[in-house]
Amino acid sequence: MAVFSQIPGDLDLRIVRGDEVTFSAVFAATNLTGFTVTAAVYSGFGATATDTPVATPAVTVTMATVNNVTSSTVQISMTETQTLAISPTGSNRWFLRWVSPGGVTRTVLSGTVTASNP
Repeated sequence: MAVFSQIPGDLDLRIVRGDEVTFSAVFAATNLTGFTVTAAVYSGFGATATDTPVATPAVTVTMATVNNVTSSTVQISMTETQTLAISPTGSNRWFLRWVSPGGVTRTVLSGTVTASNP
């Protein structure tokens, strides 16, 4: 039986509350020119359009072209204040999502967020 699957890649985060956190994801052979790229951290199992994130990381996209193939690097950054807002006892989730210039939304990464006290 054939199955179509469009599930985001799993990337769980383990961080220390109150620390600045920055990491990158490279999307080979993916040109994100003109795309809107966002990330959010939610407490509980939220992430619907009406939920309020506990943190909205900054997202920076850079592109590099090698041999006529463009790849994109997405950097996700949270400040000390943002990581401090993530509960050390709750169920936290995050996602990275992009919207194409044509308006197509795709969640490409998601996972749990474990925030520990120092």
